[in-house]
Amino acid sequence: MLSLNRFYPLTAVLLTLLTACSGEQKRGEYPTDPSQAVNSSRGGVSLSTTAPTPGACSNYEDLKVKAIAAFGKTRPEYPIVIGKLVLLTDAVNAGNFAAGRSAGYDIIDYTVNVNRDAPLPGGAAAITTFLDTVACYAGLTFTVPDPDNSFVILPSDEPQIITTSDGLAGISFPANPVNEPTFIRANMIPFDQTVPGSGPLTTKLDQYKGFYNFEKVSDNNLPLAKPVIVAVCAPSTLNPVVLARLRLGHDASTGFEITPAAGGEFLNCDGAFASRGVQSRVSEFLGHVASVFTPRVAFAATTMFFGGGVGGTVTELSPFAPVDPEVGMSSGGVGGTVTELRIERLLNVMGASDCPTTVPLGPEVSPECRPNVTIRTPLGTLLSGAPVTFTVTAGGGAVAPQGASLACVPPFATSRVISTNALGVATACWNLGAVAGENVMTAIGGFGGDVPVGAQYAKKARFKVTTLAPTAMQFRVQPAIGGTVRAGASIPVSVAAVDAAGRTTPAFTGTITLRLSSGRFANGSTSAAAAAVAGVATFPSVIINTAGTSYKVTATATVSGTARTVTSNSFSVTAGDAARITISAGNNQKGQSNQPLLINPTVRVADTFGNPVTGASVLWSVQTGGGAVSTSANTSGSVGTIFTRWTIRRGVNTMAARLSSGSASVTFTARSDDDR
Repeated sequence: MLSLNRFYPLTAVLLTLLTACSGEQKRGEYPTDPSQAVNSSRGGVSLSTTAPTPGACSNYEDLKVKAIAAFGKTRPEYPIVIGKLVLLTDAVNAGNFAAGRSAGYDIIDYTVNVNRDAPLPGGAAAITTFLDTVACYAGLTFTVPDPDNSFVILPSDEPQIITTSDGLAGISFPANPVNEPTFIRANMIPFDQTVPGSGPLTTKLDQYKGFYNFEKVSDNNLPLAKPVIVAVCAPSTLNPVVLARLRLGHDASTGFEITPAAGGEFLNCDGAFASRGVQSRVSEFLGHVASVFTPRVAFAATTMFFGGGVGGTVTELSPFAPVDPEVGMSSGGVGGTVTELRIERLLNVMGASDCPTTVPLGPEVSPECRPNVTIRTPLGTLLSGAPVTFTVTAGGGAVAPQGASLACVPPFATSRVISTNALGVATACWNLGAVAGENVMTAIGGFGGDVPVGAQYAKKARFKVTTLAPTAMQFRVQPAIGGTVRAGASIPVSVAAVDAAGRTTPAFTGTITLRLSSGRFANGSTSAAAAAVAGVATFPSVIINTAGTSYKVTATATVSGTARTVTSNSFSVTAGDAARITISAGNNQKGQSNQPLLINPTVRVADTFGNPVTGASVLWSVQTGGGAVSTSANTSGSVGTIFTRWTIRRGVNTMAARLSSGSASVTFTARSDDDR
């Protein structure tokens, strides 16, 4: 069995921020086509479907020649790498291929770290040729096209940080981060599109430059043993408000996700941006198509830089970028190992900045404010499968586990045991008590999962929220101030019972009664009643048939034992469409032939409910007698009436008046005085 030690400490090299600018994007450019960017980013590590046959690619002498080309004979590290080559070839020749692969990883690890500390004289091409030959000879399935951004991580490693050669992205590993020797390669995802609006990640969230891909490969392709923190530097000229809410997104195997927030302070973004000569990168704050509706603010160019990167906890490597999130995020943690366990609150329910300490009396705590605890060691290792007993101690409420997609898992009870998930978090759905006042819940950790029997918990979590009874009524839907509705049309109205802060009280289920300030509803009643659902009473069929002005609706209900009333905006009801025509004057007259009648034929136009209609078009036409009208068409006035002048002939004359919008009509009759 070969004993392979890491001769070169990786951490010492990687904690120094590298400032090489090879492959740097042009400043001020927009993203490229996302599919092209993603494809190019994922082609960095060359993989074979089957591993090369160990020893078939080269021999010791050839490996030595390539080592000389990369290291030169004058570097003090040259004898060390030759010694490692001896171990490699001895293992392969002896048929100990597992030891040969370990030796291959060791040589690659040693070489890239030596080169990062002080560039080897052979240059990138010679280093790549040497390492690719070593990998093939050892039976490894990858090549090393970019030594500056290549890393080897071993199961025995202590906590360490790796950064890309430009210093703008990196990973913080806990101790013992992998299950087998693992090769990791990082590369910036090129993105040069000149049309703003999208990025390489599969998401509709706003994406900002800082696109990096981290890839890994190992003998058995085993997953990471522990979560790691990935961080990237956001554009240097982002508005501080936007920067403060950025989160790290990545294309995980299950689809795009926003990683649990984690500290990215291990990156020195100030120094990395400064070393690249970045002064103004205004066009780098690119986002998704949501900007079509609200134009983006063109933030002024500035030389302000920000220290740390945008970090997140992940369990797999992929393309990464800073994103601006629209929805609520789960929290993560950092790793470590100790024997003393404790339970910590991640969110003080109703005490966080986005969760009030008082809420309206209602059935449940909103999903974003549900009680949750994380169980971890003092150094931050997350413990999954640990039972946490959530118990309601005041207020008369009930608790149930939160399942997938924020759904609650019944039954609700005074006390329920909820196990922590893979991120060490247990979350409870909390139905609050039916009586206004203080509600309290405690969370106490137990034994099971990652928590062994006999572990000591440092403390328990306590959550408190005060519910407020409704104190008033408010219209949620009503006619606009000074608005108008048409006679016979449904008028949407809804009324809520609210607390002192104007928030709807979901627990209120009482009856709310509507009354008109004047007139009646279409059914002839002066009032209508509806029971509130989740604090709101909805009246879908408020209909008024009589046109008029200054209508108001008053809502009344008994709220917390007291009668409360609220009055709506003032509104008007106008006539509906013209539907009726009636004779109001000028029928059955006698007059002189060839002369206009003394009384002009007049009609009245109304809607279905009898309200006079203004502006309705009426068509006049002589039917018999051969007379004539002064106009063949005109429109009704403010009171719905309209007339024409009618000249008759000898004998009996008839004339029709018809609505142009329908078939409704009336007929006028007139007779001449000289008719015999």
